[in-house]
Amino acid sequence: MARAEHTRAVRISEFGRAACQAVIVLLIALAGAVAAFGVFAADRLADDTIKERIVAESVADYRARLGKPCPCPYSVKRNGQRCGDWSAYVKPGGEEPLCYKRDVTQAMVDAYRRRHDIAQP
Repeated sequence: MARAEHTRAVRISEFGRAACQAVIVLLIALAGAVAAFGVFAADRLADDTIKERIVAESVADYRARLGKPCPCPYSVKRNGQRCGDWSAYVKPGGEEPLCYKRDVTQAMVDAYRRRHDIAQP
């Protein structure tokens, strides 16, 4: 009887080994899919990050050149209040700082990539 139990145990361990291998293959495939999705998500994030940098540079440039605290509606005046309609962004004519990511075009993002030697997605 010990021989039959041994044979059964071997069959179970072979099944367990095959199942384990199948799970490993599945996990590798899943990891590959997640990595591929992550690459696409990182590309989108990279454009958003570049847009945020362009906006920050525009706001900093406005403040450095003019010494005024209100390039954007969300900026804060020296008295602690929001700039709102007093901002250069809202006032017609004159300065036109980039205040929001939506103000940044794809051409600006591409130029930034070239200027800073950042690879295209």
